[in-house]
Amino acid sequence: MKSRTKKRFVTVLLCSMLVAAFMCPMVAYAGNWRDKPYYIQSTGDGFTWTPSEEKWDSTSSWNACNYASANHSAEIAAQWTENGTVFFVGSQIYCWSSGKADYMTNMIKETNASIPYATLWLTGPAWFQANGMWSPDSI
Repeated sequence: MKSRTKKRFVTVLLCSMLVAAFMCPMVAYAGNWRDKPYYIQSTGDGFTWTPSEEKWDSTSSWNACNYASANHSAEIAAQWTENGTVFFVGSQIYCWSSGKADYMTNMIKETNASIPYATLWLTGPAWFQANGMWSPDSI
């Protein structure tokens, strides 16, 4: 009787370990990066953007603005190369301000699944500054 119980226990334990081993990599790649800090300012032209980050999936992005010298709009834009030319893919444009934190829908992977990079694009007064945390993939 004890031998049978031990065999079941070992079988259940091994199955659990096998399932855990296959689940861990899926969880690790469910999203992109942890939130990255940004400190940006416009230079008299009323717009600025963050350094690019890899966009891995079609999840929404995340923006948490800690400080902004003025209310501004925020949008997720795309880039074909790291820190390359920014282009717009029809992502929603949001009104943003100091202290606001929320998810941002974007159309990067829906426009073209092979676009590798995203950037947080901010538009405001001629001269403004903003800082906070953002992530191109919100999971």
